Amino acid sequence: MYHLVFSPNGGLLLTTSEDHSARLWNVTNGLPVGRPWEHGGGVRFGAFSPNGQWVVTTSMDNSAQLWDVATGLPLCQPLKESEAIYQADFSPVGNRLVTAAWNGIVQVWNIQPRRYLGMGMQDEIKVASVAFDPRGESVVGASVGNTARLWNARSGRPLGQPMVHPGRVQSANYSPDGRRIVTACADGAAYLWDSTTGLKLTPPLQHSNTVGFAQFSPDGERVVTASADGTARVWEARTGQPLTPPLEHGAEVNMARFSPDGRWIVTASKNRSARVWAVVTGQPVTDRLPHVDEVEWAEFSPDSQRVVSASGHGRTSPGPLPGVAPFGCAQDGKRTPWPYTPTDCTRS
Repeated sequence: MYHLVFSPNGGLLLTTSEDHSARLWNVTNGLPVGRPWEHGGGVRFGAFSPNGQWVVTTSMDNSAQLWDVATGLPLCQPLKESEAIYQADFSPVGNRLVTAAWNGIVQVWNIQPRRYLGMGMQDEIKVASVAFDPRGESVVGASVGNTARLWNARSGRPLGQPMVHPGRVQSANYSPDGRRIVTACADGAAYLWDSTTGLKLTPPLQHSNTVGFAQFSPDGERVVTASADGTARVWEARTGQPLTPPLEHGAEVNMARFSPDGRWIVTASKNRSARVWAVVTGQPVTDRLPHVDEVEWAEFSPDSQRVVSASGHGRTSPGPLPGVAPFGCAQDGKRTPWPYTPTDCTRS
């Protein structure tokens, strides 16, 4: 399983898989909803539109596809590129879509009324991730060519100079107010940038190995980073200084994300587990949520009360989704999503 995400109302779960399919699941009963959405290659990524009515999936078959959640049918012909499309993001209003392909082309698509009007933005090197700013006016792309770049989302023109890094840029994300950008870099650091000037705002957020992902907290006051050095870290966004001790995992941390209420962080690690931590103290508030393989992705439900995690051993299937259990602390290693309450779970 490559990726999974809750719907905006928390009632559905979208999973994408190397078995060439994406699938919707009912979170309450764990049963699949409708038929799988098929591609001609592994489905790398999926996302819901802000209103939850549409889904976009991106695939190694060099395409992205929009789907109608209510009917399960495709909305249009697939978007095609000459190489794999790795990621996509809906604009905040949901009427546009940005895609990033491995050939370096970033495209913004107008998807109203159910048709694509493409506008291309060319990077010199392969683009690994893209995201709209919170107002839908610009797009940031992270490149394996050691740069992150901004484009005007309406004209496609570059905004300012590239943000140059000492190594491959793994991810790039806006702050909630759109005024800052945080990038994760293979040189072992994350960087905070002014989105208007493209200048660095703080010293590097330093790890001892590749930083694979970085994200702002919902209030924009903190940043969390996930690193191959076996830790995640919480930083003050204004100064770039660490706020807690390292969140130790003993193996590479693939993902770290804030809960929507800003109180918790969930991490996904090569130690074959996910875990929930307190933002203020940096201490674990659940036991390890174990899998039989490394955990590649984890995130919270919109109400911050459930965690869902994806592991390399997971597969979409016509049977029930494993582990939809009564609210509490799940322990059996097959449960995903994991309901949790910090007061019910013990630290190990």
